[in-house]
Amino acid sequence: MRSSLRFVEPIVGALVLMNTLTACGGTVGTTTPRSTTSMTASITLDADGLGIVRVDETQAGVVTTMTQSLGPPSDTTAGACHGRTEVEWHDLSLEFSSGVLAGYRYPRGGLAAVGTLNRPGGPSNPSLKTAAGVTLGMTLAEVRPHYAPNEFSEEQGGSISVPGAATGDRLFLLFGRNVPSTPLVEVKGGEPCRDI
Repeated sequence: MRSSLRFVEPIVGALVLMNTLTACGGTVGTTTPRSTTSMTASITLDADGLGIVRVDETQAGVVTTMTQSLGPPSDTTAGACHGRTEVEWHDLSLEFSSGVLAGYRYPRGGLAAVGTLNRPGGPSNPSLKTAAGVTLGMTLAEVRPHYAPNEFSEEQGGSISVPGAATGDRLFLLFGRNVPSTPLVEVKGGEPCRDI
């Protein structure tokens, strides 16, 4: 009888420990995944890049860094402009030229929605913001106070254009119409080939 208790006591002890941990709010044998918010918090839509990556960095390095924050790309395609490559994370598309980051586009619905009048509703994927806290879906009236009056432009019916540190780089917020209730439909950064 004594020899069988030697095997039972460690098992009972492990069960007591597991029950104690779970009763105190702990978990056993699981890891808590990082939330999407914490993964994208360090990514900032900017004229010169995305906060964690900058324009002119190599494609391999940029894709590695972005994959650590957003997971694997959802698609990689030839760009709309000759010699360019688009690496996409759903609504976010990074554009590479000659193996370096040239710019990015962040339209609701991704590149497939560019040029369409009916963009999909709901939250963007991934959910990203500019340094001023602006994101897709906010109205022109909500966004304009975050930027200087001289950064507003009539290009494409109403937009905000903020120059970057490098010549040619800029943050471009596209509304499509100069009407206060018009939502922000696309954010561009760097110098994408289809820039306005």
